[in-house]
Amino acid sequence: MVFAIGIYKEQRVAIKLIQFRRSDKRPRDKLRRQIVEELNVMLAVDHPHVIRFLGAVVEPRICLVIEYCEHGSLYDVLANEDENG
Repeated sequence: MVFAIGIYKEQRVAIKLIQFRRSDKRPRDKLRRQIVEELNVMLAVDHPHVIRFLGAVVEPRICLVIEYCEHGSLYDVLANEDENG
């Protein structure tokens, strides 16, 4: 995945570009439908400990817009915690 930072409704957001693997043999249309179904599930999740899914673009490429985490990924936070005690 490719990551970028953007602004959406005056707040900083993370943007993830979903790239398909060439080895994936599923038809692109079917794969896109499955992804859209999964995105609808993500929209329904609302919990303070889960990064908010804000939206997506599915054409011409699939990009996810999610809440920006100031301190990085969960892995980054846990790794820094180990280093800092």
